[in-house]
Amino acid sequence: MAEHACTTPPRVTEPRTHFTHTPISRSFSGLNGALAQYIEYERDIECANAFDPAFADWVADAEAARHNVLDRIASITTAPISRDADRPFQRISLLTRALISCETGADFTALYALLGSHGHLFACFENDPVGHRVQQMLEVHQDHLHAMADLGEFAEDPLFVDPTDNAGDQRAMTATAAA
Repeated sequence: MAEHACTTPPRVTEPRTHFTHTPISRSFSGLNGALAQYIEYERDIECANAFDPAFADWVADAEAARHNVLDRIASITTAPISRDADRPFQRISLLTRALISCETGADFTALYALLGSHGHLFACFENDPVGHRVQQMLEVHQDHLHAMADLGEFAEDPLFVDPTDNAGDQRAMTATAAA
């Protein structure tokens, strides 16, 4: 007679009761800390006087923090996806890299608007402990992006003139006259 053999490992069919890291979520957790540090260094530069002897060190610290953030983003975007909850991590990491690499304030503003217009791409809607923890990490990251938007480095250029905006010529002339 045949013996009863269980082919399903125990607890596979039970819902998740705790959060476990994947390579992407572990890297993303470190990215949140690195991004916060980068923002603080940028704030220090904004408040400093360029003639201060320590200014060059602060700029070097900010540049090192920027490279650290970009390196962490690269590790997130190249890592294989282990679960569906890793996808928003990769998407918001790509957006963060694009925001940091922006050349103009107008480009930054356009990309930053994606958080509002396509917010569903940067959120986790799973209703389990993993989904809740992932969403919490994403919200912390979005708070960092909001803080980054307040930095002067990423402010929109006041002399930028939209070529499709006829009223832009008048605003540019007013801004130039005020300067």
